[in-house]
Amino acid sequence: MNKGYHPRVNQQNAMKHSIILILSAALLFGGCSVNASASFKASSNKSASTSSSGSSAGRATRPSTTERRPATIVISSNRPRPNRPAPATPSTPERTRPVDRERPAQPPAADKGENPNLTEAPPEERPEPVVEPEPVVEPEPVVEPEPEDEPVFGTPEEPEPDVGVFVGNIYFLPKNTQRLPNFDELEPVGTIYTSKLDIAPRQFDQGFPGISDRYEWFGIRYTTTVYIDIPGKYRFRLNSDDGSKLIIDGKTVIDNDGQHAPLEKRGEIVLEEGVHEFVIEYFQGPRYQIALQLFVTPPGGEEEIFALE
Repeated sequence: MNKGYHPRVNQQNAMKHSIILILSAALLFGGCSVNASASFKASSNKSASTSSSGSSAGRATRPSTTERRPATIVISSNRPRPNRPAPATPSTPERTRPVDRERPAQPPAADKGENPNLTEAPPEERPEPVVEPEPVVEPEPVVEPEPEDEPVFGTPEEPEPDVGVFVGNIYFLPKNTQRLPNFDELEPVGTIYTSKLDIAPRQFDQGFPGISDRYEWFGIRYTTTVYIDIPGKYRFRLNSDDGSKLIIDGKTVIDNDGQHAPLEKRGEIVLEEGVHEFVIEYFQGPRYQIALQLFVTPPGGEEEIFALE
């Protein structure tokens, strides 16, 4: 018996078995196919038959001339790869919405720090704030500008030629003058114009705008021509402070001369139809009261201010 054979065969078989396992694992994960199992079985069977033949030949007188060939491992890359299932990807389980069940109504949760078993106290009634009415702001009174003082005895502006006016020449008189002067002997300091003489008793301190600020010790001589279309007796009334005179066609109709408080006098004259000359002389003594008014009552008419308008 060739005892040394079998151990070598066994060792060879063990090595082949290990190699098959390694290649199988490599092919499984690397994609290669190894046909090791079939080749190993074929080689084992062949070796076994050869060994049997050798043993028999050893027992016989004829030696075996058959050579032992090593086992062949066939690696084929053309073998179709087994269909490996793809590794399963872990999937997130789909959340299902729980079925809503009818729940009994719950009381509202109590605020933090409050006992839900306690009954909520009614809100404290607070008095409404007293709103004081806004003070009524009265509008400031509109202060109208004081009108400029109108000329009392007349204006220095000359009117149109066709307008009937009294033309008054102003004269300065010496202090303590007691009666009307002779105006023909004096020089006028200015001229004023007016359509009527209607200066009721008043205080006078404004002077003569545009001419002089003198308000005492002065005299004025007014002259005008009047057309009388209704002949007859005309009655006149002259009120003055201080002295005054009414002269018509050179005849004194009213003499109200001298220093005095407001004083009136009357006179009358028959006037024919036509043009007549009127002269009114006036003077102011000490300050401050003045007055000069001329009234007329025509034939069959009523008394009125003698006006040339």
